[in-house]
Amino acid sequence: MRRPSTRRCAWWLLADEPELTEEQRTYVASLTARCPEIRLIRFPAQELRRVLSEQDTQVVGPSVEATQHNLLRRFACGIRTGMALVRAVIVLTWSKGPVQGRVKQLKMIKRQTNNRAGSDLNREPVLYAA
Repeated sequence: MRRPSTRRCAWWLLADEPELTEEQRTYVASLTARCPEIRLIRFPAQELRRVLSEQDTQVVGPSVEATQHNLLRRFACGIRTGMALVRAVIVLTWSKGPVQGRVKQLKMIKRQTNNRAGSDLNREPVLYAA
């Protein structure tokens, strides 16, 4: 088996056992056996993934409190300080996707002009892109 990328390993560690193939389960088991820190982080990370995917706002607090005693302490502290924001992200359907798309479009126009044009010449393509 080829060594998987770091990102792929991270997803395998977050995934539930039934979601993985036998080969992936073997790799994850080997990884957790060799590195005790991964074993400590795996359950709280899986729990947080489950809470976010099921949009369970009642469990956010206790699952974050459970992580304060391991290597995810700084991450849990950040979530605790912004608990209202985390609950809002889970519950509300608002998205910043349209804004990000518009910013991407404006950056593309700027790159096309290679910043050669002054602000007066850059203004016209930006206004007409709307």
